[in-house]
Amino acid sequence: MTHPWRTATVASGGETIYYEVTGADDAPAVVLTHGAGGSHAAWFQQVPALADAGYRVVTWDSRGFGLSTFATGVLGMEAAVADLDAISKASGIERMHLVGQSMGGWWATAFALARSQRLRSLTLSNTVGGLWTDALAGHFANFVAGTARIDGRTAVRQPK
Repeated sequence: MTHPWRTATVASGGETIYYEVTGADDAPAVVLTHGAGGSHAAWFQQVPALADAGYRVVTWDSRGFGLSTFATGVLGMEAAVADLDAISKASGIERMHLVGQSMGGWWATAFALARSQRLRSLTLSNTVGGLWTDALAGHFANFVAGTARIDGRTAVRQPK
């Protein structure tokens, strides 16, 4: 099935943010937020399936990734909320289903906390989404140090 598709950019906080919209403008919106090292293109398999299911699908490039700029050197949760605000406003999206994968989960979580009234749903995939607990922080510190607790035993990563 063929769906309307367009590419666009929007100004946000001194950056130019690239995004793509697939599907009808009056369809419910799903915004897909990529992980570190990715771009809007990471969602190439999900876009047609979601559009076929009747959604307007928005994919975007976080600052410094893909086709978005990183001239200001500002990256973080506040910037991501501003970028998602700019994209949704430019796309005419009032409320959305928001999906965040890996690093994108941090941005999606920040948006959910700052703009909960704008969400229909939030889906986090392969991410802690910035929601650190003491136990998770401790495990991460051990992992970075080269040791981690697995089933009550200490596992040591061997350097490569």
